[in-house]
Amino acid sequence: MKLRQQRTRELITKLLAETNNFRVEFFRPQKSLNTTQRAELFLLWWYFYFYYNFKADFADFHADWARAILDDTLSVMLVAFRGSLKTEMVKAYLVYCAVYAIEPYIIVQSFDEESSVNILYSVARMLMSELIRKDYGDIFPLSSKREEFLKKSVKNFDTTNGVKFIAKSTRQWVRGANTFNEYSGSSRPTLLVLDDIDTNDSTANSAIIDKNYNKIIGETIGAMSSERSKIIFLWNIIVSDGVVPRFVENYKNSNHWKVFTQPLLKDKNRDNLSPDNISWGEFFSVEKVREKMETEKELFEPNQLLIPLLSGRAYLPLDTIRTLPHPAYTEDAKYRDLRWYVPTTNLTEELKKYYLFMGVDTSRGGDYSSISVRTQDAKLIAHFYSKVPSDELVEVIEYIVSQGFYGRIGVEINNSGYSTIDIAKRRWWSHMLFRRKNINKQYDQSTDTLGWWTGTGTREIMLAEYEQSIRNHILTEFDDRVREETEHFANINGKPQAMPPYHDDGIMSDAICVQMFKYW
Repeated sequence: MKLRQQRTRELITKLLAETNNFRVEFFRPQKSLNTTQRAELFLLWWYFYFYYNFKADFADFHADWARAILDDTLSVMLVAFRGSLKTEMVKAYLVYCAVYAIEPYIIVQSFDEESSVNILYSVARMLMSELIRKDYGDIFPLSSKREEFLKKSVKNFDTTNGVKFIAKSTRQWVRGANTFNEYSGSSRPTLLVLDDIDTNDSTANSAIIDKNYNKIIGETIGAMSSERSKIIFLWNIIVSDGVVPRFVENYKNSNHWKVFTQPLLKDKNRDNLSPDNISWGEFFSVEKVREKMETEKELFEPNQLLIPLLSGRAYLPLDTIRTLPHPAYTEDAKYRDLRWYVPTTNLTEELKKYYLFMGVDTSRGGDYSSISVRTQDAKLIAHFYSKVPSDELVEVIEYIVSQGFYGRIGVEINNSGYSTIDIAKRRWWSHMLFRRKNINKQYDQSTDTLGWWTGTGTREIMLAEYEQSIRNHILTEFDDRVREETEHFANINGKPQAMPPYHDDGIMSDAICVQMFKYW
C-alpha cells in the first residue's frame, strides 16, 4: 500500500473543493473498514492536514506502522532511523484520536516529564493548526489553557469533545490520574504512549532499571482500562540493559505486540548505496545518504540497527570475521552446549599437548554464561554457551579441567562473577585462577584478588586488543555463537556492548581468554 504523490495530490485538490462537513465525514474511521483501509485513510488524513511533514511519498514501512497502530488488537513498538517520521506519525495519530474521539483517555509517559510535556504541546499545536480548526472547530481548549500553551508547558487537557490527555514521568503515578470521563464513561486510560523511557539517568544502574521496568509493567500498565487498552512504545536503544531491551525481550514474540525495527539501509552494508538498498528511497537519495554519513553519523548508530562505527569503521572487523572458515566441532556427551574443536577420541592426550587459556563470562539476570578455551597460539579448543547459574557454571569449568586442561583461567568478577569465584576458589584447580595484583599506596602493600575485572577502562582496553587480534589475523577460528554476536556488537552510548535484544557473553569470554595470553 502506497499513497503516490500524484494520486494524493489529486485527492487533496478534490477535498479542498469540498465542504468542511464532507471532509470530516470522508476521513471518519468506520467500523466497516478493515485495518488496511483504515490505515490508508489515516495516512491520507495525515497527509492532508499536515502536508508540511512530507516531501516525498510514504514508504512501505509507513503503511506497516499505520496498520499496526490502527489495529485495535495490537500494541506497537517502533524504532527507526532519524528522519523516518515515527514520532510525527504517533503525534498525528494522537490528533486523529482527538478529533474523532477514538481513544477517550490518553497518557503520554517519559522518564522525564519534560519529554512527555513536549509531545502534548506538539499535539496541542497541531490541534490549533488552521486546517484542523477550520474543519473540526476548537478541539483544544485554548480559553482555559492559553497560559500553558504560550509557555509551551501543556501537561494535561480535556478536548472540547471529551478526550483526556495527560503527560506523566515514569516517577509519577498514573493510577492517581484516573478521573471519570463524562463523555466516554471511562475512568482509566485507554491509550498509553511511552517515549524516551531509557535515558542516561534512567539506566545508571540495575536498581533504577528494575524500578522503572516494574513501575511500567505494574502500576502504569495496571492503571489502564480493563475494557480496552493500547500501548505505543517509541523506543531508542542506548544501552544493553534498560526498560526498552527488557520490553523487547519479553514481548517480541507476543501475539498482542508488533515490534518494528527499521534501518535506513536494508542490508546494513554502508558500501551499498544503491537506491534499492535505501529503505525510504523516495526521500533519501543516494547523494543525501552519502552526505548524512559524513554529517549525521547518528543515522548509522547501533540503535538504528546498522553497522555501528567507531572512528569511521565497524567496532569489530566484521568483513574479516565473516570470511573466516567455520571450524568443525563435536558436542560434548555430558554438556550439549559445550563444543570441542579438537578430536575427542582421546581428549585428555589432545589437551595435554598445549598450555591452555580459558575466559569465563558469568550470567547476569537472563544473560548467557560463556566459556572460551584457546591455545597459546589462539587455536580454538572448546566453547560453552548456555544459561546456567554460577554454581552450575563452576561444575562446567571443573569438567573441562578434568578432561586434561592445564593453564590459566580468567573468570569475569563483575556482578555474578563474585559468586562463581567464591565457589571456584575452593576447588582443587583454584591455583589456575587468574589473580590480579592491587596496590595500596597508602600502606605500601599489595594484595592478590581473584578474577578478571571488566569495569570502565579495562573493558575498553580488553575489547580494543580483541579487535586488533582479529584484524591482525591472530584469531582465525570462532564458535558460530560468538560469530553471531559480533554482528550485533556496537559502541552504544560510549560503551562497547551488544545491541538489545542480543547478547555479548560469547565475545566477552573470548576477549577475556585473549587477555589470559599475557599470563602464562
